[in-house]
Formats: sequence, structure tokens, C-alpha cells
Amino acid sequence: MATAAPAADFTVPVDENFSEASVEFRGTFGEVYTFVWNVFADQGQFAVCGSGKLLNHRFRQFIPKIARDGEVRVAGKVYKVDFNYFTQVKGRTKLENSVATCRFIGPAPNQTEMFELRFAPGTFRG
Repeated sequence: MATAAPAADFTVPVDENFSEASVEFRGTFGEVYTFVWNVFADQGQFAVCGSGKLLNHRFRQFIPKIARDGEVRVAGKVYKVDFNYFTQVKGRTKLENSVATCRFIGPAPNQTEMFELRFAPGTFRG
């Protein structure tokens, strides 16, 4: 298991290079958290940037729990990442108009590698 590289967080504006994703539950809850994320490399390290929005306030304590045990998978390596550093957008602000918080995670892989971002699996009882 690879470990995260320590570095200070920083912010960037969300732009068209960010991908949209969400946390969804089967059944009546559906999509409860939506976020945008992007990965980029600088000085031999890769950073993950993100900005998210809670869509169902019943999950305000649950989402941080599954974000805490997140992972980034790339080039056969798994990096444990606490995604609670992502910017949390409130109110009517749209994610595409927000600023994303970024964190360097580890050594930059070759440019053709695909990145996979995962929140921890979880079960909500509410």
C-alpha cells in the first residue's frame, strides 16, 4: 500500500477539465452527494482536486465518514486519501462556479495512466 505525500492544500477554479461524480444509494435516497474532481501533475507529484455539495442533509454525518476512507488508484498502486479536504459548496452555488481544494497525493505516473477515485463503501441506516 502506497502512502500519501505530505504537502499543503491549495485551491484552483473549477473548469471544463473537471469530471462530475456522485454518491448514490439504491432505493429511495438516490443521489445524496455530488462532486467534481480533477487530477494533475506538477514537479513529479500528482494532485487530486475536488469540490462537492451535499444534496440530502440526512447524510451530513455519513458522507464525511465514507470520504475519510477514500482511495485513489493509479498505475497498480492504491493511495489512501481522506477526501474531506474537498471544498464543500453550500446553498445555491453551482459546483461549476466553485473553487476546488487540491492535495498532492503521490508520485506522478506516466501520462497515459487512468485514475480511479473511490469513497469507502458504506451502509446508511437513518
